[in-house]
Amino acid sequence: MIQIVDMTIKIFLFILFLSSINAFYLPGLAPNTFCRTSIPDSKCKTQVEVFVNRLDSVESVLPYEYAYFDFCTVIDEPSPVENLGQVLFGERIRPSPYKASFNFFLYKFNIDTFTATDVKQQKYLKRLMKGMVLNYQQHWIIDNMPVTLCYLNSENKEFCSRGFPIGCYVTKRGQSKETCNIRDGKNDTFYIFNHLDFEISYHSGAGETWGAAFGEDGGRIIAAKVQVSSLNSETCERSAQPVMFQSTSTEVEIPFTYSVSFKRNNDIRWASRWDYILKSLPQTSIQWFSILNSLVVVLFLSGMVAMILVRTLFKDIARYNQIVDNISEEDAQEESGWKLVHGDVFRPPSKGMLLSVLVGNGVQIAIMSLITLILACLGFLSPSSRGALMTCAIVCYVLLGTPAGYTSARFYKMFGGGNWKKNVLMTAIACPGVIFSIFFILNIVLWANGSSAAIPFTTFIALLALWFCVSTPLVFFGAYRGFKNHAPQSPVRTNQIPRQIPEQTFYTKPLPGDETWIYHRQIHHKSTNATWIDEGESPTTIVRRSKFEPKNLFCIFFKSNGPALIHDVDEGKTIDHNYYIENCLKPVVKEIWKQRNSAGTKGIKLLHDNAGPHRHSDAINYLAEERINIMPHPPYSSDLASCDYWLNDYIKYNLSDQPNEKSLARAVSKVVKNIPEEFKNTFDKLLKRMELCINNHGDYFEHLIK
Repeated sequence: MIQIVDMTIKIFLFILFLSSINAFYLPGLAPNTFCRTSIPDSKCKTQVEVFVNRLDSVESVLPYEYAYFDFCTVIDEPSPVENLGQVLFGERIRPSPYKASFNFFLYKFNIDTFTATDVKQQKYLKRLMKGMVLNYQQHWIIDNMPVTLCYLNSENKEFCSRGFPIGCYVTKRGQSKETCNIRDGKNDTFYIFNHLDFEISYHSGAGETWGAAFGEDGGRIIAAKVQVSSLNSETCERSAQPVMFQSTSTEVEIPFTYSVSFKRNNDIRWASRWDYILKSLPQTSIQWFSILNSLVVVLFLSGMVAMILVRTLFKDIARYNQIVDNISEEDAQEESGWKLVHGDVFRPPSKGMLLSVLVGNGVQIAIMSLITLILACLGFLSPSSRGALMTCAIVCYVLLGTPAGYTSARFYKMFGGGNWKKNVLMTAIACPGVIFSIFFILNIVLWANGSSAAIPFTTFIALLALWFCVSTPLVFFGAYRGFKNHAPQSPVRTNQIPRQIPEQTFYTKPLPGDETWIYHRQIHHKSTNATWIDEGESPTTIVRRSKFEPKNLFCIFFKSNGPALIHDVDEGKTIDHNYYIENCLKPVVKEIWKQRNSAGTKGIKLLHDNAGPHRHSDAINYLAEERINIMPHPPYSSDLASCDYWLNDYIKYNLSDQPNEKSLARAVSKVVKNIPEEFKNTFDKLLKRMELCINNHGDYFEHLIK
């Protein structure tokens, strides 16, 4: 009773404690306050700056800077300072000629006019056309918020995109993108969105603690939206014709205009201003309850299994360490699973250096990913902190050189390695060097295409400095600590003599296959080979069949453990090389990959006869591409074909009458799958037949079989 009262008091105190908790904004970005008129000695801004960023497209992998398309003259102002993550992500934030003052409405303001008359301007015009064809999107920024284009989607719900198109291209078939708002557009015509209507929503400072000094004149921006249109008029009349041109146009004039309006909205607070954007993104709703529930279940079950395994393994390991040298054959036969190789699992690998280096770098990447994910879940790497995600990942990776060097050194010492200098150098240089080389080659390609994703030379120098001046010394320090410690001891003793790994037998490699006709009505007949005739038994009488009797053609491939493919050839279809490749070879290759996983077709040898489709160059080339060898077959001897001397006759002797094609296919599959042990026996016979074939110089040898 006392324990229940004590628990109740603790729960009550915990609830009281929760009621006094205060929250704060994790990313740590201070909000900007804007005022209609300038107020001395205050941090209230009057100018609302508009910045432009890179342009990208889902139909192209190359982003471009705003100036690449030369929309209009960009004023000569200093660009905002970008962090390492922004540069690596290809962001290029630049000031724009679009200006606005807080709470001042601006209508029909003309910035500049683009005129494509000379060769240089024609080049920019071609870029604009290509950008509209690939649906390149502009990404603008107001008060660290993306300028969004909002419209109703197919479900009649508002969707806000963080970018807006530079224009619209109506194809020769009259098709255009979803965001193209051009009515009655002409086919094969470009329409550029040269007029922008900005709507900036703000939360008023009236009645707020932070707005006590500003009142109604102050506010914080909570949304920035834009509507795009094409107007061929400097006065921005809505009735004006759109700016349109075709791929053959030579003289084009594009007036760039915009308007700005402000909207007061006190229903949304500054801390929640990203919500309307995140709601439009797919899969942004995090199911925390489901995640925590799954995590608890996994941890609980894993803990139970771990406890059982630890208790079991502890007893086994202790027993093996005591009697490892005196285990009898009877004791060994009673063991199963990993216990059979307990004396070999901790044997140092042949490539211990490479394994230790990869494990060390893997630990470095794993810890980096864990720290980055934790910080992202806590909100420190929110979308408002531009480039913070990549910057955090790079910094964490560089600072985690010590665990990489320590882990690599410990593993290398456990493997008995002695070249510690090479181990340290490879841990610090090998994996980062490969990644950096690929990164450098890709950067050259991006630079050659004029993409904004190309990394500047100074950023390369900064990355190299982080690598060699920070990460590498930390790797050396971690390796020093690792080599100073004693090598980890394996829990069980390793056998002095390595366990011999038996070579794969012959019959695990060949893949026999062939086609055969099977009748719906079965008649016992004389076998075509001596395999099915017992000693002292006379052949049965041959029964003639009608040429109109129903039958079906089957293509069968098998391995030593069972059938790999049973294909019922379409009725009336003749097997040529194309049909053989598409319906026989490709399915059997797919099945081999499914059964052998990573080994795939390595070492597989196809054994089929010398039929025309089998010997066609296309079939041979396909098998070569799949790394499947073809076993040579004597041109005048069919006695090596396993289907001919065993499988086909076996099916016909054990098959009952079938009424139609489908039932026949099911019956054939059932007969073949019910004899798994016979497949290995046929390969034993194949070895004897190959020896007879060689001794008989490739000629018929059926009569030599006893």
